[in-house]
Formats: sequence, structure tokens, C-alpha cells
Amino acid sequence: MYSLLRGRFELIVTILSNIIIDVEPFLVILLRLNMPLHGPIHSFLGATLLAVLTSGLANYLLPYLYRFIRMKYTYRYSQLLVASLTGTYCHILLDAPLYSEMKPFYPLSGNPFLYTIEPGYIYGGCIFSFLVGFAVWGIWKLKQHI
Repeated sequence: MYSLLRGRFELIVTILSNIIIDVEPFLVILLRLNMPLHGPIHSFLGATLLAVLTSGLANYLLPYLYRFIRMKYTYRYSQLLVASLTGTYCHILLDAPLYSEMKPFYPLSGNPFLYTIEPGYIYGGCIFSFLVGFAVWGIWKLKQHI
């Protein structure tokens, strides 16, 4: 699967975009801000703005990283943007059923996704996906050494 996407979809940008969105609740806790943990960045509007920022930064930094690890860099900005939007939107869709303070369609109020999926299914699916991904990566690494 990875080889099918290689050169078309930057998985690192997707993963980083999915993770970086949680800087918002981290800062709310760390700085003791008087605002919801999942505020404006945890909306499709905020996720879009974050994806544009993240993909722009990736477009600037990834050529240096690829040169450092001696790999050919073949991505266009549009591919990085799609990868980043995938990461941020998936994060919104996974968080929205869990947190009542989220407003996925901010500035509109409300959360139509709230409690639509049992939290255990979301957490279980994330753990399962991690384990499958880790296994696939491990098999891929083993095949490289054979």
C-alpha cells in the first residue's frame, strides 16, 4: 500500500498534522487557559487553517529532510495539502463523537457527531490501527533485510 502511495501522498505530513492539532488542548492545560480543551482549532475551519500552515511548513522543510536522509523528494504542495487535510480532518472526525465542548462546524454551535460512536470503538479502532500499522512496518523492514 505504501509503495502505491509513494510519491503521491506524504504519510509523515498526515501523521504530523493529526498530532499537531492536539497542541491546542495541551496549551489550554499547560497555560491554564479559561477556554474549552477542544476549541476553534478542533473544528473543520480551524483544521483547514492548520493544514494550510502545516503543509506550507512541510513544503519548505521536507526537501532538506529528504536531502539529509538521501532520498529523492518528489512532492508538490497540493499533495502535501491533501495529506495534511486528511490528518486534521480525521482527527476532528475521531474527536467529535467524544467531546461535548467541540464545535466541528465552528463558528456554528453544537456538535452533531457527539455520542454517535461509542468511545470504546474509537479508542479500540485507534489501537487496532496502530498494531496493524506497526506489524506492516515490521514486515516491510524484515523484507528489506532478506
